[in-house]
Amino acid sequence: MKKSPDRIDLAITGGLVCDGTAAVPYPADLGIWRGKIVALGSLGEKKAYRTIDARGLVIAPGFIDIHGHTDEHILLYPRAESKVHQGVTTEVAGNCGASPAPLYGAALEEFNGEWSELSGSNASWRSCDDFFRLLEKKKIGINFAMLVGNGTIRGGVLGFDDRRAGPSELVKMKAILSESLSTGAWGMSSGLIYVPSAFSSEDELISLAGLVKEAGGIYATHMRGEGDSLLESIAEALSVALKSGVRLEISHLKASGERNWKKLPQVLQMIEEARQMGGLVGADQYPYPASSTGIASLFPSWVREGGKSALLGNLEKEETCGRLAMEMNDQVIDWTRIAFAAFKNEELLRFSGMRVGEAAHSEGKTPLELVIRLIMMEKSDLPVLFFTQSEENVVAIMERPYVCFGTDAAARSAEERRQEDMPHPRAYGTYPRILGHYVRDRSVLSLSDAVMKMTSLPAERIGLTGRGRIREGWWADITVFDRTRIAEKSTYLDPHQYPENIEYVIINGEVVIDQGTHTGALPGRVLRRNAHE
Repeated sequence: MKKSPDRIDLAITGGLVCDGTAAVPYPADLGIWRGKIVALGSLGEKKAYRTIDARGLVIAPGFIDIHGHTDEHILLYPRAESKVHQGVTTEVAGNCGASPAPLYGAALEEFNGEWSELSGSNASWRSCDDFFRLLEKKKIGINFAMLVGNGTIRGGVLGFDDRRAGPSELVKMKAILSESLSTGAWGMSSGLIYVPSAFSSEDELISLAGLVKEAGGIYATHMRGEGDSLLESIAEALSVALKSGVRLEISHLKASGERNWKKLPQVLQMIEEARQMGGLVGADQYPYPASSTGIASLFPSWVREGGKSALLGNLEKEETCGRLAMEMNDQVIDWTRIAFAAFKNEELLRFSGMRVGEAAHSEGKTPLELVIRLIMMEKSDLPVLFFTQSEENVVAIMERPYVCFGTDAAARSAEERRQEDMPHPRAYGTYPRILGHYVRDRSVLSLSDAVMKMTSLPAERIGLTGRGRIREGWWADITVFDRTRIAEKSTYLDPHQYPENIEYVIINGEVVIDQGTHTGALPGRVLRRNAHE
C-alpha cells in the first residue's frame, strides 16, 4: 500500500473501536485514504477532508451477511438499503441451492418466468462471469460475493425431474461448477428441501463438494430437514463434509417444531464431534424464533417435481389433491403456528398476517384446502412465517463459538416496497436485534464476541481477506453505532422499517449512511474469489 499523504480522505475520531476480534474495545481514531484504513490509534499530524465525531459511539468493521438472498435483486435495489441501514457492507448471496447464475436449460426458463414478472425482461446473462460483469458495469451499494446453487446447476442439466444424475450429466454439472468457481464464485450451496436441489443424492453432493474443496471454496447447505428429520439431515451434511474434505456451513441452524426442540443438544454434539475429527464445520443463524419460506415446502417433493408450472398443474387435478391430503394427514402440522405473509392478488390481502388455521376456519375449509385454493389464485407458492422455534434454542445456538449470523433475506427498500412483499423482519433487523436485544439487554454475548461473529468469523469462514477487521491496510468497511440505543424497528406485521442509531456506514472508504440517512452513494464491489484487489 502506498504511503498515505498528510491529508487523508476521512477521519473518524473519539470512538470506541471494536476491531472484529475478541479484543476488548479500545478508544482510537481512524484514518481512511483511497478506500483503505491507513491509520489506527493516533492520527498524528494528519489532516482530513472530512472528520466524523464518533464520541459515545462504537466503531466496528462493516457486517458481513454470510447468508443473504439478494441475488439478482441487486439489479432492482442497487442501493441495498435494508442491508446497509443495518450495518451490512458485504453480502454472500446464492444460498439455499439457488443462485442468479449459471442459467441454462430448464433453470433459465424457470428463472425467466419469475424475473420477467419483476423486471419486465428476461435475463441477459448466462454464466457467473456474465452476471459478475453485469454488476461490475453497473454501480451497486454493497460488496457482493456469491455462491453457486447446486439446484441451479442441476436444473440446467437435468431439469426439474426426480432422478439420479447419470455419469455424463454429473460431468456436465462439475464442468459448470468448475467454471463458476474459476470466475469468482466462493463455493456452492444446496437447498435440499427445494426442487430441484432436493433430488440430489448424497453421493452427488459429495462429488460436487470435492470439486469445491479442490478450489478452496465453501459448501453451505440448507439441509433436507430442520424438524422431524433434523438428526438424519445433520448426519448427511456432516458426511458430505467429512468425505469430501470441504468446509461446511450449515445454513440457518435451528430445530423446528416443538417436538423437535429437545434434539438441539444432540445436533450441537454431532457438529462438535465432527469438528474434533478435523471437519471444517460451522453454522449461521438469524436471531428470531420464526422462519420464513414458501408454504409448498411442506408438500411432498413429487408434487413440486417439474417446477412452478408443474406444481400448479398438479394442484389443478382432483386426484393429485386427494393423494396430497392423504399423505399430509400423516404429518403433524400445527397450522396455528403458520402465518400468511403477503399476496400479489389484492383480493387475498385480507389474509396477510393471519394464521393459516384461523383463516381456514373463517372460510369454512380445511387448512390444506385453503392453501391449495390460495396457491391457485396467486399462481405461485405462498410466502409464510413459521413460528416453530424455541427462544431457548435460539440463544443456545447463538452462544456457540462457531456460529455466525446472516439475514436469510434479500435486500429491499422501505421507500420502494411492493404491496405483495411482506418479508420476515430479519430483512431489516438482524444485526441491530443482536446488538440491542441479545448483547445490551440480555447479555447473551459480549459486544466483542457479537461483532466478531458479524465480521471476522464470516470472513474467515468463506476465505475473504482484507475485510472483516479494523486493521491498517485493510479495506475501510466500517459501521458506527450507538450501543446504548441501537434497536430494530421491523416487525412481523410491519417489516419495512429501518433500524435506529446506526449512525454511519462506510463502504470502501465512502460514506453511505450519514447520520442515519442514505447518501445515495454506490461504492460496492463485486468480490470474486481469488481476485486481487
